Amino acid sequence: MILYIDTHIRGKVNFGLLKSDKVECYQASGRTDILLSEMNKQLPQKWIDKIKAIAIINGPGPFSAIRGGVLVSNLLARSLNIPLYTFSVSEFNAQNSLFKIQNKEIKPVVYASPIYDAEPNITC
Repeated sequence: MILYIDTHIRGKVNFGLLKSDKVECYQASGRTDILLSEMNKQLPQKWIDKIKAIAIINGPGPFSAIRGGVLVSNLLARSLNIPLYTFSVSEFNAQNSLFKIQNKEIKPVVYASPIYDAEPNITC
């Protein structure tokens, strides 16, 4: 089972489980700081013990939204010692991406890098 995370739309947090026979999709509204708590609320009990990899949509998207999703993905992959795969918004298709991961058509990354749709607007 593969956990996927998609935060490329401001104010929406999408995540789910890619299984060989089906895709389970979940959604929450709000900033990416709710991602872990929403995953704990909405995913089946003990989901964390069953995931074998993580697929993150790393952009392009808004700075804070992408940064939050990528941060959670990197954190989970490293702490659970499982592979991490990155997809752009245009590359990701749940069934096709699962197929590519299972057939080793793509390689895991050590670190998911964010792709922003614009320069960050950070002021003093």
